[in-house]
Amino acid sequence: MTGNEMPSATGVRITGDEYQWLHVWRACMEALHHHLTKNTTNPTIAIGVEEPGVGNGDDVVRYRVRPPHVYTQVKYTTDNRTSVGLTYLDDKGIIKKLAATHKILTANGDPVELRLATNRPHDPNDVLLKDRDGRDSRLVPRAAQDGPKSARGKARTAWATAAGTNEAALMALLDDLHFDIAYELKRLHDDVALLMAANGLRSDDNAVDQSTKWVSSRSSPGTADSPWQTSTTPLPR
Repeated sequence: MTGNEMPSATGVRITGDEYQWLHVWRACMEALHHHLTKNTTNPTIAIGVEEPGVGNGDDVVRYRVRPPHVYTQVKYTTDNRTSVGLTYLDDKGIIKKLAATHKILTANGDPVELRLATNRPHDPNDVLLKDRDGRDSRLVPRAAQDGPKSARGKARTAWATAAGTNEAALMALLDDLHFDIAYELKRLHDDVALLMAANGLRSDDNAVDQSTKWVSSRSSPGTADSPWQTSTTPLPR
């Protein structure tokens, strides 16, 4: 038996916020790790939270030295009754918003990286979600295969319709969209703790909790720098 109880509406909201703040803090820890190790030629140099002007990729934005920058939409759920597939993406308007976001962010010709981060699993009956690549979590290249009368072709048409765009624009979106799905809160928490330890910070539960509280305080109206300059923003130890 576990100590879990049925969450209240307030508890769900608080946990959903915590899930987003953990994703933000993970991005901060990745940026710090880039700075400490110099192990990438295109490091993250600033983090945006609830960033204006970037559509539905605003929950966590990783600004790199040069494009592609990374725009993440974070979605938390209390259970697995709703899985990630076209039904969910269409009903919630997510795919249409992501398509609009992609159009905005690529208007100047720069490459972008979009990510949908959620603890929801994938819909095993969704034709295109079955094509999610185990290497980088995109639906391509498999989703681009087969003709218009095939199961994939019909699925592409349905996705394009739901996205309010044409198939060419849909495939351009899917080429840049990563599905970070089935990423549970506990696993995210543990990954963040490991990154903190790797960066020489305290990594116990209290340290992680204090870090997400710090993120929350920086994200309150009137207090957040947008974006946070990772080279100058002090990190709690």
